Amino acid sequence: MRLPTFLSTALVLLAATVFAQAPESEKIQPRIFILTTYATESDSWNLVPGLNLFTTQKLAIPGLSPLCPDVHCTANGEVCHITTSEGGFSPQGAKSEDEYPVYLFKTEVFKLNDKLRREVAKYAGRAFLNDGDDPVAAQEDSAILTSLFRALLRLTNFFRIILMGVGYDFDREYYGQEPSTNLLWVDSPGRAPALQNIGIAGEKIVDGILANWVRFFQGGVETDNHVGDVFGTAGGTPEFGPKRVPGRGEDGKGGIDIGGGVVED
Repeated sequence: MRLPTFLSTALVLLAATVFAQAPESEKIQPRIFILTTYATESDSWNLVPGLNLFTTQKLAIPGLSPLCPDVHCTANGEVCHITTSEGGFSPQGAKSEDEYPVYLFKTEVFKLNDKLRREVAKYAGRAFLNDGDDPVAAQEDSAILTSLFRALLRLTNFFRIILMGVGYDFDREYYGQEPSTNLLWVDSPGRAPALQNIGIAGEKIVDGILANWVRFFQGGVETDNHVGDVFGTAGGTPEFGPKRVPGRGEDGKGGIDIGGGVVED
């Protein structure tokens, strides 16, 4: 079975202690926290020369996926990593219409800090990639952002998150190929170079963030665009997504217009 068309990695730029349960002298205060969706994707970070992300510090943290229960950090604690495990589009993992989905997944829509994105894109632009001209479809990034967004009520700063991803697969079969063959059984030859791209671009991004930490990142990156989900859960008015229709909804708050249809509150 093929893997998803879009491999997604989230980088969270931190200014606060993550592992607060440790004694004061042993606390780790990472500047970059990398979240990947499965083990093969996380292996791409071994391509970053000198990072040694998986060979120095390994910390077992309660609440992580039992498949990937550890947090890995560099020797100085500036960069840490976890693998979240992944989901997919419904019914991801099933091979027949009466088979229960193997993976359970929920998608929401997010927009992140545009100023932060543009700064980090300059670093990634210095990398020479295994490139192509095809569009990609994304799914895991929304799953990661959903969990981070729910943590917003406590310690997570949503303004400090960026996403980076690579594409390697095709959503549509080639002429003469059965759709089910493409969807369920073909593993794209673009997978290996796409996975390499995570480490190739990741090296430039990590180096750029650490080198410019005091100048640009340490105090946070203010932006003018709405940051959060499409529903404005954390406040503010999203300038993207469905629009609210006045006078609809039983509670008088209106409804949300999605593609011409109205979903009442």
